[in-house]
Amino acid sequence: MFVKDIYHYWIILRSGLFDRDYYRSSYPEIDYGCKDLLWHFLRTGWREGKNPSEDFDTSFYLRTNKDVQRAGFNPLLHYIIAGKAEGRRPNQSSQSVQFAYNVWIEQNDILSHSDEENIKRHIKAFSHQPLISILLSLQDPTKHWLEKCLTSIHAQLYSNWELLIHASPQDELLVSSLVQKHSQNNQQIKLINTGSDRSLAENLFTLFNHSSGEYVCLIDQGTILRVHTLYLVANEINKIEQADVIYGDEDLIDEKENRHDPFFKPAWNPDLLSTNNYLAHLTVYKSSTFASFENDVKQIGDAPGWTIPFLIETQNKKHRISHIPFILSHLFIGEKPIIFGSQLSLAEKFAFFSSIFKLSGNNITISYELDQFIRLQYPLPDDPPLVSIIIPTKNRLHLLRNCIDSIISKTHYSNFEVLVVNNQSDDPETLVYLQGIGSHSKIKVLDYNDHFNYSAINNFGVTQAQGNVILFLNNDTEVINPYWLEELVSQALRPEIGAVGALLWYNDHIVQHAGVILGSGAGGIADHAFKNFTISELQQDRRAYFVQNYSALTGACLAVEKSKFLDVGGFDEQLAISYNDIDLCLRLLTKGYRNLFTPYAELYHHESASLGFAASVKRQSQYKKERQYMLDRWSELFLNDPAHNPNLSIPWLTNVIADHSRAEKPWQNQ
Repeated sequence: MFVKDIYHYWIILRSGLFDRDYYRSSYPEIDYGCKDLLWHFLRTGWREGKNPSEDFDTSFYLRTNKDVQRAGFNPLLHYIIAGKAEGRRPNQSSQSVQFAYNVWIEQNDILSHSDEENIKRHIKAFSHQPLISILLSLQDPTKHWLEKCLTSIHAQLYSNWELLIHASPQDELLVSSLVQKHSQNNQQIKLINTGSDRSLAENLFTLFNHSSGEYVCLIDQGTILRVHTLYLVANEINKIEQADVIYGDEDLIDEKENRHDPFFKPAWNPDLLSTNNYLAHLTVYKSSTFASFENDVKQIGDAPGWTIPFLIETQNKKHRISHIPFILSHLFIGEKPIIFGSQLSLAEKFAFFSSIFKLSGNNITISYELDQFIRLQYPLPDDPPLVSIIIPTKNRLHLLRNCIDSIISKTHYSNFEVLVVNNQSDDPETLVYLQGIGSHSKIKVLDYNDHFNYSAINNFGVTQAQGNVILFLNNDTEVINPYWLEELVSQALRPEIGAVGALLWYNDHIVQHAGVILGSGAGGIADHAFKNFTISELQQDRRAYFVQNYSALTGACLAVEKSKFLDVGGFDEQLAISYNDIDLCLRLLTKGYRNLFTPYAELYHHESASLGFAASVKRQSQYKKERQYMLDRWSELFLNDPAHNPNLSIPWLTNVIADHSRAEKPWQNQ
């Protein structure tokens, strides 16, 4: 032990992360005459919650990293050895988003002269150079922004564009003077009079009907383009044949040209779009696709920039939708966007959704959540299906009893059966309990008399299940809200949805699971999104409060229709202990289903308590085999999770900006 302590002392000393002066001034009660300060921190100080420096918060690190806390590991030592590389935060305010974004811009987003020359050469090499019609509808714009907007369009490296502008009567003088200034010897800019007392949608389609482009680019009031925006769009058109919808990332910009609040978006995420128009303020459409929605968009009227992508999803129209992981535009602070829905109040959004679903014929209930979110509730059949809840277990009676009691006492949904799969329990109290619950009308106890294999145990459970919907549930979970099962089942029954996962909390109401990010975690396979976030941190980030699509979800609470589960072959029994849930989700994904996370089904999860934390040598060896098996099968997805933007850090499991973007710059490959 002493030799190990010396080694740990050397690691911390070499890191430079222990500040003796800070430690001495912060904790004057320590007897410094006989103790080395670093030695004190290493042996006792961290256990007392003392901080080694101003930049490292011991209590915060332990509170937000439950694995370190449970292991009883020195938090600073863990941060040095692993945590920093994994992107874990050393304190609450470490590297503000603005600082991180400034670093990201410097390293990833400044075009050099050689970059621009390469882009020009690449444009000449395009096999197809489509005309792009930019549509801009205005309401009381500021001269300062409009000047910047027109200048940014004129500066485009890709030159095959036209701009069509509509302005309200009171703005025509300002707009026409600026248009005349920017369109001298240039017929690319046209000011179109659409008439008065018309809706946004009508104005937009009047502009469209005057356009000539193969593609139309909707930009909102307040938008400023990057110099290579249309180049990146044209490149995507050349790369993705017959692309119907194209969108990119964006940020905000102020009068002093300071950029902030980047919005790095996922790839096409229909369920996120359903309540949050993340496509935001610049979207490109194939003209024929745009035209096909004219009547529907005019009928709804408001937020035409949100209506079309929403209708693409709700009407099940098959379109190619492409995300460009580059900052394509800035939204100017102080300017009022008008066409993409961000200006709508909660009541206006409610009316908007009502119109959409009335038009599409979907019987969906719309409600408010937390006074700030719109929630869509999908209907259950008049005769709700039987749900088979499969719970593998071995001993650990206190966990299983708590799980079963919470299901029976708190679940409002009545048509379910619980299949407890007993994997060779030998604890006498557990055996008595299992015998007792077997007489309950909703509970069956099944014996699985073979070695532990999570996949095989659950596959066996499915063979005994009578339900049309299967819910895989760990025995160390506990139901929180009574309507959890209605939510999971109603989502799982949607034809396009594969697996459905819940919002899982630790006992102290810190997030354990709110989706899964591929390529993350210690093994580089997957880990949980928003893990160790507090409620207040979730409220700041907000994304975890939206129903949305993820590539994968945890098997600790996972609902799926039995037919879909069998369609992909069930759990892969070669994955006995690890990543079997991830593999199942990815096979559903490749079959064309979308996996879905919902925050409206909530449970506590006492993670891995049923297995214990001490892994045997045999289990470690099995884990390594399974990890390699997953890397061989899914390496491409681990490198590029469509639910996670390549400009965000992979190791850290939230919207932390990466130091280096993983997005390939197309002009550098020429």
